[in-house]
Amino acid sequence: MKGIKAIFHSFRTKVTLVLILSLFFVACLSNFLVYRYALNAQFNQLREKLKVIAQTAALSVDPDLLMKVPLDMGGLDTPQYKIIAEKLMSIKKANHPIKYIYTMAKTDTEGIWQFVVDPVPPTKEELRRGVTSYPGDKYDASRFSEMMKAFNGPPADKELEIDEWGVTLSGYAPIRNKGGEAVAMLGVDIMAEDVYAIHKGIRQRGLFVLILGIIFSVSLGMIISNRITNPVKKLVEGTRHIANGDLKHQVDIAGSDEIGELAVAFNRVVPYQAYQMHFGSIREKNHIPAQEMLETQLTNHAEVEILELARRQRINLKGATFYINIFPCPICAKMLSRTEINGITYSQDHNLGNDIGYKVLKISGKKIKRVVF
Repeated sequence: MKGIKAIFHSFRTKVTLVLILSLFFVACLSNFLVYRYALNAQFNQLREKLKVIAQTAALSVDPDLLMKVPLDMGGLDTPQYKIIAEKLMSIKKANHPIKYIYTMAKTDTEGIWQFVVDPVPPTKEELRRGVTSYPGDKYDASRFSEMMKAFNGPPADKELEIDEWGVTLSGYAPIRNKGGEAVAMLGVDIMAEDVYAIHKGIRQRGLFVLILGIIFSVSLGMIISNRITNPVKKLVEGTRHIANGDLKHQVDIAGSDEIGELAVAFNRVVPYQAYQMHFGSIREKNHIPAQEMLETQLTNHAEVEILELARRQRINLKGATFYINIFPCPICAKMLSRTEINGITYSQDHNLGNDIGYKVLKISGKKIKRVVF
């Protein structure tokens, strides 16, 4: 149990999870947007297809012949009905998945239309419910806004509609006589099941893309996580080596990014600091800030050591130039000001600033030059 807790509390696990979840969220959002777009595009394409089928079928119907069909049960046996029914049935068979194809004409009642020719015979269930489409049977078209536009131009339902025949999506077109007057309309229906089948295909493709996105998110998340956490892991291992007394240990991290810079700093600073902690520097052991309680410091700065070395070896420093990396601290600057050196050349500012040391050296006539590498 503790092992599992340690895994979930580790830096690598947290980074990996954050990356994977972020990529997974982006993949899901993208997939959802693409899915919605594909769904809407497919639905609109289906509506356009229904309108084209209805228009084409309407053009194949002879309006004069259609108007001669008696609007009663006797109309089923007339040659006019049979000719038109046969033509509509051939159009239906050529355009799967059309379920119904029919023609209607207006009545004297607004919004109430009547069937003229419907080649698809009613099923037993439809007969049991009294749902028929024989010539003259009435139909309330006012329930459907797109259908009401059928005499003006070719519309299609904007959503699935429900009537006595079930849930359908329909397209319509006017049937015009030679004078251009709409004397009837032609409708084609597909069942909701067929629309859902098309949607199902899109969903399946979307699910497949989503699974690929998840696999990609996990893989990419782990790759990026390893590139981030492996150097950090090496740094942690480096601190353990130092803590165990291996003061010469160096971390091997290539790169010029922030972690690479951290590794370089680690290799330069940490072994020195660890040495001080292990071997007796009171200042380091007690975390005393630089330039405070100097009496506790067991070592001298380089400037002091050089002056002492020159004294012992009787080296004349008159006119000499001191080349040092860091500008002298205030105490060392005071000591250098009392010597006969000509000046100093340095490259980095002191962490406490150069103000005091600079003034002391300038007052004593020393030349100060900075070189930036």
